[in-house]
Amino acid sequence: MNKKKTLIFVIILALVLVGAYIAYDKLSGKVSPDQIPVPEQEETVPSGEPGGDDPAENTPGGDTEPSKDPAPDFRFVDYDGNEYSLSDFRGTPVVLNFWATWCGPCRNELPEFDEASREYDGKVQFIMLDLADGVGDTVDAASGFVAENGFTFPVFYDTSLEGMQAYGINAIPVTVFIDADGNVAAKSIGSMSGDTLRQGISLIYP
Repeated sequence: MNKKKTLIFVIILALVLVGAYIAYDKLSGKVSPDQIPVPEQEETVPSGEPGGDDPAENTPGGDTEPSKDPAPDFRFVDYDGNEYSLSDFRGTPVVLNFWATWCGPCRNELPEFDEASREYDGKVQFIMLDLADGVGDTVDAASGFVAENGFTFPVFYDTSLEGMQAYGINAIPVTVFIDADGNVAAKSIGSMSGDTLRQGISLIYP
């Protein structure tokens, strides 16, 4: 009887150890090459729900070289209605940020983007793309918000939500780091710290 109990105990222990190993394997070392490390807890807001406050999961990064895929091209406008395409900025590294005035996590990170845009002025093109669909946000509302806060980064408007659709955005903020050749070097979902933002920039402007 004692041998039988011992055998059962050994089997149970083995199952526990195997389960622990599987759990550890799933939680460690899984690196998504198209995302940069996000050391802090990040938040996003569903892009179609002003005022929402949903946490977003960010995949920790490592030493893996990020994959580089062609950045989807799309059109957007400035405050005066002048039309641009993302491809117009080919030859210059681009930081593309999707945001809106009603998005709390977006507002939290904007000062970091403003500081970085001044620091990298003339070296990296910042495209702060407001989702101004005329419902959740408008061009005038976003422009007024930027002026009120004294931000100097370049602001553009995704009035047709073409950019949001091109990048499959369903929650914001989202930041895409695009190298001078027009390839996506990294993508970050959620509000970023200044250090994380600069880490992303270092992938496109060493």
